[in-house]
Amino acid sequence: MLDRDALIARLDVELLVSPARIGVLCVTIESGLEALSEVARRLATLPARDEHLARLDAATFVILCHAPAPAARAVTLTSRARAILRAPARVDGHLVHVGAQTGFATAHAHGPEPTSAGLIGQAQASVNRRLRSVG
Repeated sequence: MLDRDALIARLDVELLVSPARIGVLCVTIESGLEALSEVARRLATLPARDEHLARLDAATFVILCHAPAPAARAVTLTSRARAILRAPARVDGHLVHVGAQTGFATAHAHGPEPTSAGLIGQAQASVNRRLRSVG
């Protein structure tokens, strides 16, 4: 798993090489925070070989998608993320239910010269809109 700085460096390179193939999926954990190490382990199973998982902060993970159709890939990743997080995690002998919201942004939709900060920010804003709509 990459850290935030390594993700941004990798995203910067990808945006220079093939921006039309880049997307960012953001997964923010809103409950079950005591299970974050299990959440990280589960999310690490999602990225394809040329994709990258990173932890942005204590409760936010990002997957850098690299696909011919990044929005379609995001739908697949979102579905898989929800499925693997739906199962409760065992922490100290107790079952913990994990609540999460997802958001996605594509470089293509972000404008002619997307930036890593802008793309990650757009994905996080998508998560925040979902959090406000359910909360």
